Amino acid sequence: PDDLLEEAIQKEETLTLTEGENSFTRSYTDRSGRKTEVTFLVTLDTKPPEVTELAYPEVTQEAETEVTYKLDGLFTKKTLSLDPGKKDYTWIEKDEAQNETEIKVTISRDTEPPVLTLKSVSLTNKSSYTLIYEITDDLLTEPLPKEEAPVTLKEGENSFTRSYTDRSGRKT
Repeated sequence: PDDLLEEAIQKEETLTLTEGENSFTRSYTDRSGRKTEVTFLVTLDTKPPEVTELAYPEVTQEAETEVTYKLDGLFTKKTLSLDPGKKDYTWIEKDEAQNETEIKVTISRDTEPPVLTLKSVSLTNKSSYTLIYEITDDLLTEPLPKEEAPVTLKEGENSFTRSYTDRSGRKT
């Protein structure tokens, strides 16, 4: 600082930066001959942040889930509130230089157990019977038909138990 200055001196110059760290050395000599030299470091960062190690469940029963990832090498996590069904979730992450990266994930939230519906007759006069049923589920794009090998029925009521577990772990 210049003891003889009554006001600070401000200097301005326009510089062209290159990507990465830029250094500028400037000096000032006051009226008494004392010299000060300073190197200023300015970083130009125009690259969007890099997202790696993105991890999330593709299917869940939960109303919220956590997405984890590295943003420019730093561990990051985001909690998402999930709507029922298969949905896309998108958000923007920014680095310190305010460069943006869009992150998009697709997650299916299963809110209903699968349904098994009998498609073959429930009353017959034939002892050879083919069990046909259909599985519907909010995680299936279309019903899943099932047909089993014929079985021999006994007179009266016959009972068949079948189950199905969907991708989220719900069982019927």
